[in-house]
Amino acid sequence: MKANSPHTNRQVATNPITVTIPSGDGIRSSHTCDINLAAMPARRGHILPDLVHLLLSVGKFCDEGYQ
Repeated sequence: MKANSPHTNRQVATNPITVTIPSGDGIRSSHTCDINLAAMPARRGHILPDLVHLLLSVGKFCDEGYQ
């Protein structure tokens, strides 16, 4: 997610992730946080400071029973 997206409990990432973008480059997370989405409980997320658009894992939501 982007650094300016709605979130709480921001902390420096102790286990950062790297997301590969279409160009083949990797973007590394700098922080973790709770993502605040309407009508859903808060979800844990990673902040990717170089990301231009919000990135959500649809598979993660499906795995947790959301349709």
